[in-house]
Amino acid sequence: MPTELLANLDLREEEEKEPAANLPTDLRNAHNWAAAKRRQPDITDVNEDPDALILSTTASAKTPLADRPLVVISAGRLSYGARYRAAGPSLQEKLHAHLRAEAFLATLSRNSRFLVARGSFHEVHLYEPDLVGDAIRQVVFAVRSKKGVSGAR
Repeated sequence: MPTELLANLDLREEEEKEPAANLPTDLRNAHNWAAAKRRQPDITDVNEDPDALILSTTASAKTPLADRPLVVISAGRLSYGARYRAAGPSLQEKLHAHLRAEAFLATLSRNSRFLVARGSFHEVHLYEPDLVGDAIRQVVFAVRSKKGVSGAR
């Protein structure tokens, strides 16, 4: 992973606050309504290891998505309260491991880009919606124009 991705990360040790609090009132109300609804189960069995599932998809091909446009956005901040401090790795070690794992996803396509949402915790779309919107536009443009995603490797 390029060193510049790890530079200037926010290493304040804090618990993540409710990100929907940043939304305008009407969107916050819609978010709260949706959050209260019963969720469909994830497509994977809760007992399956997500890393093992990813590795199983890459077993037959180094880049299973070939040249399909892909933008991976990773949270640049992690919730790190007292419970995590007592558990072991430092916030910096935990964040670097998280980014390495996320950056791996960008290797699933030769036409990819990896972005770090430096001001975001897990729900990037609530912290930095413009970043997510730009990434979606890049992928749509790349599909329609049959070109690479902006900034692709």
